[in-house]
Amino acid sequence: MDAILTPNWGLVLLISPFLFLIAVGIRNRYFHPLSCFPGPFLASTGPLYSMWASNTGREHEIIASLHKKYGPIVRYQSDMLQFAEAGMVPVIYSRYANKTEFNRINLPGQVPGVAGLIEHKEHSARRKQIASMYSMSAAKQVEDMVDMRIMEFKSRVREKYVGVGKKLDFARWTQYFAYDVISEVAFGKPLGFMASNSDVHNLIASAHNGLVVLVTLARSDWLKKAVRHPLVMKYFTPAMSKETGIGRLLEERDTIVAERINEQSTGAHIGKRADLMQHLLNTRDTAAPLTLNEIKAELLVVMFAGSDTTAATLRGILLNLLHTPSYYQTLISEIDAYTAARPPFSVISYDDAYALPYLTACIKESMRFSPATPSILPRYPNKGGLTLADGRYIPEFTKMTVNARVCQRDPKVYGEDADVYNPQRWLEGGDKVREMERHDIHFGAGSRTCLGKNIAYLELWKMTFEFFRTFKPTIVEPEKMTIRNIGLLVHDKLYVQLEERA
Repeated sequence: MDAILTPNWGLVLLISPFLFLIAVGIRNRYFHPLSCFPGPFLASTGPLYSMWASNTGREHEIIASLHKKYGPIVRYQSDMLQFAEAGMVPVIYSRYANKTEFNRINLPGQVPGVAGLIEHKEHSARRKQIASMYSMSAAKQVEDMVDMRIMEFKSRVREKYVGVGKKLDFARWTQYFAYDVISEVAFGKPLGFMASNSDVHNLIASAHNGLVVLVTLARSDWLKKAVRHPLVMKYFTPAMSKETGIGRLLEERDTIVAERINEQSTGAHIGKRADLMQHLLNTRDTAAPLTLNEIKAELLVVMFAGSDTTAATLRGILLNLLHTPSYYQTLISEIDAYTAARPPFSVISYDDAYALPYLTACIKESMRFSPATPSILPRYPNKGGLTLADGRYIPEFTKMTVNARVCQRDPKVYGEDADVYNPQRWLEGGDKVREMERHDIHFGAGSRTCLGKNIAYLELWKMTFEFFRTFKPTIVEPEKMTIRNIGLLVHDKLYVQLEERA
């Protein structure tokens, strides 16, 4: 009898964690302050549903289907609400909203750049230190760098793929172009992706593989904190001794920065043009200097954030235009009319490109319809929480987010045809266009809008004009193309056949 009554402590220890998780799940589902919001059962119990959705590569489609089933507000994690209405963008991404642990994006062993700062006050202070070097006037100072890379793109693509019966992988080459542009803007020289027709040091593949892990781990605060524990972090820290991968980029970055500091000390850099690295280093002589590690962090952020999103946007522009022949032909007519009215030129200026109404409409509509980063971008409500119009209360610890793919198709803002690609909507002018722009989150929203937006605009407007001015593309083997959402849209095998136009 005593043996029966004696507890099996080994069994108790074995099942206790599972009982605890079950208890937490029940509490989150039925007794949580967010229990009044609808959503999938598993989503309401913790982060597993969100982690699963992230790993499918089609999270934006899953979120869209959840809103169709549950309505404009969906409980996406036990502590997270997903909103469908574009009208929530100014509310969620207000000036004083703090980011969540999801947004702490610095690599293990590296200090965060401005994009990875959580507290709005800390972010605001850092942004003030560096904002001037990302202004449109500053961006135009590197416009000739963008021009050189566009000319290189046209020259190498023409040599390798035009008139020789070979198809161009537009997905791969937009990555090469964007990485070469941003490495030149950041470090003063391109890393040579287009020149070698390859993923230099396997940087792109490493960045994408790392992003898959990061975006998944970020759904769970405790998992992310566990990864940053000193005993665990060493297994996630990029090894700088490797020949390829992010560790190689870190080593190359540190070497270039050290060389530049040495040039400055000897006066060897006097008279040379100022790239982004030079602007960042110059802050050390101001009243609000950046530390050397902060400078390195900002360079790393611009290298990755400033390349993949631009490449994904260029791919979206191509796909949307080639799938709508009438809009494509209207754009070609505008491009040809502009070209015919001017003396020969190598690359259109940004000011002239942005002034072309149909080109601008096509690009803005593509950014709306096919956003490059259809991921979650959670923020906390302001202190005291938020009470919705229907009386439901959202506590201040709640993570609130929208998905760009969903909210940028809200018919209340973008019209009843919001689910189709239609550049005409941007030609209406007046209050309608201003309203659409106010709710656009392609480059973020509020005080956290991407600092590199102006550089990206230079690339997007100039490259779109020059590509379609120079080449006539035709999509081939479309069944081979794949699109994965890994926090940003990654296309693969986007094959086009090119004919020379000009």
